[in-house]
Amino acid sequence: MSEQLTLFDYNSDYLEDKVNELEGVNSSFRVHASLIYKLGESLITDEITALSELIKNAYDADATMCFLSIDSKYSEMVEGMEWKGKIELYDNGCGMDLNTIINGWLTLSNSPKKKMKKEQRTTPKYHRYPLGDKGLGRLSVQKLGRNMMMITKAENSIREYTVLIPWGDFLKNTTIDQIPVKITEREVVDKKSYTRIVIKDLVGNERWEEAEQVNVLTNSIGKIVSPFRTGEGKFKVIAKINGQEIETANAVFDELLQSARAKHTVNYSKGIAQIKSEYKSTFFYCRDVLEKVKDNEFKLTQAALKDFLKVNNKKLTNIEIHCEEGKALEAIDECIFDDLMIRNRGSENDNLVIGDPGVFECEIYEYSFDQGYLDFYYQDISYERLIDRDEYRGFVERFHGIKVVRDGFVVQGFGEGEGGDWLGLTSSSKTTGNFFDLRNDSVIGCVFLSGNRNAVLKETTNREGFVEDEYYHSFKRILTESVKRINRNRRKLNDAMKSYVINSVASTGTVGDNVLSFKPVIEQIREDIKETTPLVARGKEHISAAKENYRIAKEEIESSPFIAPEVNEKLAELSRNIDSISEEYSRLLVERNQLTKKLDAINLDFEKINERLKDLFELAGLGISVELFAHEFESSVRSIRIKNQQIVNSQSNQTVDSLVKHINYISFSLEALRKQMSYFNPGLKFVRAEKQVFSIGEFLEEHKSFYKERCLNEEIAFVLNVKDNFKVKLNRGMLNQVFDNLFNNSEYWLDFSLKIGLLDEKEYNIEIQEKGIIHIWDNGIGISQDIEKRLFEPFESKKQGGRGLGLYIAASNLKYNKARIRVLGERNKHGNIYKFEIDLSQVLH
Repeated sequence: MSEQLTLFDYNSDYLEDKVNELEGVNSSFRVHASLIYKLGESLITDEITALSELIKNAYDADATMCFLSIDSKYSEMVEGMEWKGKIELYDNGCGMDLNTIINGWLTLSNSPKKKMKKEQRTTPKYHRYPLGDKGLGRLSVQKLGRNMMMITKAENSIREYTVLIPWGDFLKNTTIDQIPVKITEREVVDKKSYTRIVIKDLVGNERWEEAEQVNVLTNSIGKIVSPFRTGEGKFKVIAKINGQEIETANAVFDELLQSARAKHTVNYSKGIAQIKSEYKSTFFYCRDVLEKVKDNEFKLTQAALKDFLKVNNKKLTNIEIHCEEGKALEAIDECIFDDLMIRNRGSENDNLVIGDPGVFECEIYEYSFDQGYLDFYYQDISYERLIDRDEYRGFVERFHGIKVVRDGFVVQGFGEGEGGDWLGLTSSSKTTGNFFDLRNDSVIGCVFLSGNRNAVLKETTNREGFVEDEYYHSFKRILTESVKRINRNRRKLNDAMKSYVINSVASTGTVGDNVLSFKPVIEQIREDIKETTPLVARGKEHISAAKENYRIAKEEIESSPFIAPEVNEKLAELSRNIDSISEEYSRLLVERNQLTKKLDAINLDFEKINERLKDLFELAGLGISVELFAHEFESSVRSIRIKNQQIVNSQSNQTVDSLVKHINYISFSLEALRKQMSYFNPGLKFVRAEKQVFSIGEFLEEHKSFYKERCLNEEIAFVLNVKDNFKVKLNRGMLNQVFDNLFNNSEYWLDFSLKIGLLDEKEYNIEIQEKGIIHIWDNGIGISQDIEKRLFEPFESKKQGGRGLGLYIAASNLKYNKARIRVLGERNKHGNIYKFEIDLSQVLH
């Protein structure tokens, strides 16, 4: 304790009894009754601490349940005095026999729990390490009320005892032995054990009359029994205030933890703190990245995460993908404390060294209050929530801070109030200037201690913290250094993701915006004009004020004697200037209104051009595909013509069977051409605007079948792997054109790579491992590094004779259908990017 404990003050009553003649040579100390009261006042800080001590007693008694009821409306007349308010606690613990009552409850500072801790013994049923050991917890009752009745029975006993203690009498001017404590007993057939404490005539009963005390009690229970890991414990607290049950299972709290954007776990043991950080995709949605996500320029899919790690495989060696339960990435790290690792092996206790606080665990959940982030979060998640958007910040603020919990009970003085930021999270971020670091007001955390494993961490007498010895200092240092490491890893990971997103967007097929960039410009001009509206209003006000000030000044000057002529001239000039400014301002307003009308006209023209460009892109893509088909058509017709000529030249040698075979050959060839021609039907003008619902798996099988003959002729292994099929709604012909272009590009570069000796076998791959995401790549040379940033721009091509329009048109068509194409950052063995990703997640059906 920071201050010396004072039990007496100047207002204490002085007791002076009559003394008879001394008999014999012996006497004894007597204790003033107020000592008990003052001791309780000094050691039990408030009602919350008082309730905590009584609930801890139930825990130490191996109870599985503690029922707490507060009834502020209760009233009882006792000897002409009204007792207002009642608190009742009931537990199903081991109960007490007469010996425990006399030597425990009624003998202050005499606790069997102290002996249990010394001998490192636990409770017989649930093997709990006692929370209390001071033998003073019973003084909590006086903080709550003036009269107490305790009814208790030990297990397998037929004796039930009732103890009546008038706590209010300890303020009387008498000695402690003059205050009666009544104990009665009765026989009970029930073999169950229990303890029931009824406190009447409450201290400050009026505070429980207020409606907001329901929230106060809810928070109070959270301050006593930790809301963390409520499903794991075998001890529950059920609470009511004036008949209204208080939610202590805390489903809201569980949802709040699940909504955190990252969770960091520190497991400390024998000088090593292992740190596991679990990041959701939303962890990376800071302002810059979030804008890209909202604009559909980037999406952090499972495929993107894999690509991100491959791109940063040298920087981020301790991170893995962990796409389960809403998580995205998982990182493992550790902090080593050499001074806590030296142990005396072979000694009676080789588990601890001086300063080692013992094995413990810490969980830290982090949150963001950014308005854009919360808007996106509540829009993005579709499940039923207990916490509304407007309540989110309030709930985080209610539970924020890193608490310390021992065996399920909160240790006061950590995570709230003046000692809330006891690890210095916020002050550290201000000092270092790293405002991305964890801050106390945006984290919810808990350190889990055990009375057995962490016995060296001793609580202060007033239950508001730990004794600040070498064990506590090591405990705090372990957590502080672990948080520093967490912050370092968070910054490193976030910076890497920002860089990846920027490069990813640069390698995305959104170049259609180069041509169609008028829309955002028009919207920006509208915003700029809108922002001038307040300036227009203020301008009018300023001109009106100037005219009024001129009028007043003119009247004052004209009423003054001996005005020099040049003053009147200046006044007239000022009047002309004000009028000129007013006229110019009016003209500006007219021009502003005309500009708005012109902008509306430009916007209308743009919409018409936009539709025409859409048709142009679709037709251009169709034209490229038809051009390629024409080449195949010419080859097929040439083959049929040659076969026919061979039949004509050798007609005398032909048999019926050979003629039938030739007819079948022609039929099969025409059927193949018909099939290939029907492939373009969805691209024709009369169906181009129509969107169909179809299976991507079936679509890709048809696409592979279309190129089957060509792949055989060119010796290309076409590998199709659909692990997660899905349906989409978009224009099928447009998608045909996109995949046609990608295959034809691969075909050219595979042939090029084979000729220069970069590969022995040609392979083309299409893979779906995640719904909405398609990957396409080949085993050729990859994309030349000098054009990888301009790949989707028009007229960019490394092909001999290439026009550089195929990918540009493909990207534009996808963009019009709310889809996207990009090149992943992963590089092949030649050091080039090579893998395309088509994102159809926005058009899933």
